[in-house]
Amino acid sequence: NHAEATFCWFLPDGSALFSFDRAPISGNEEFRSARITIEVVEPGKTLSALFKGRAHHLASPRLLLDPKNAFTSSPEVPAEMALLLEGVSPLYGGKPFPGLDVGGHYEQHMRAEGELKFEGSTTRVLALGNRDHSWGPRVWQATHADRTVWCTFGSDFGIAFSITWRSATPDKYEVIVEVWRNESMTKVVDVSIRSEFEDSARLLHSAFRAHLRLADGSSLELSGRAMEIAPLRHRRNEKVPHIGWAMTELVSDGPPGVGLAEYLDLNE
Repeated sequence: NHAEATFCWFLPDGSALFSFDRAPISGNEEFRSARITIEVVEPGKTLSALFKGRAHHLASPRLLLDPKNAFTSSPEVPAEMALLLEGVSPLYGGKPFPGLDVGGHYEQHMRAEGELKFEGSTTRVLALGNRDHSWGPRVWQATHADRTVWCTFGSDFGIAFSITWRSATPDKYEVIVEVWRNESMTKVVDVSIRSEFEDSARLLHSAFRAHLRLADGSSLELSGRAMEIAPLRHRRNEKVPHIGWAMTELVSDGPPGVGLAEYLDLNE
């Protein structure tokens, strides 16, 4: 009977707008909770996304290493985001999905246009990104570790992959990967990744290199460098997954792009 609604916006000066709500919810008839509303304009193709309310203006998203102090020491400001999101690829993905016993999952490379308003200024948005929709009970604590990267380099090239370890055994992992290129989706049969971290606790990932082996026999190299990172966590019982969201500059086959690299590690 509640939803977890998170809004995170990385700003060019290194600061961030952040909001989190555990908001009451009574049904699944609409994508609306707390300060966030998502509406389907055209099924499988176009969405609108709105945030309207107050958000903490963090001097740095890294302050979320200590969320209580981050929220008490950072001012709340009125903010409004309105985006129209249009798919540049078909929907992809499906069942099964790590961390979900029932439900499903799909994704889509997107183009976003709209604006962000806060503190009396308006920023126009024209960007590329990814839509990630999972449904069913989500148990973050069911995953030992996860490395997920999304990047839409352009309307004709996008990469999204997730490597999930359900246990601490290094060679036992699951891969969900698709490459959008030349108007077609190609599955990836395996991914290897080497990561760098800023700290010994491995809460702040800074860079990675990944090798993707595709079903058509080809391969791709992907490298990423974190531009800024929001270190989050999800408490439940004694298990606390640390979830790092990093806005990341990515390079693969062509001009660089900017995407999101999410690292999850379970602290037991």
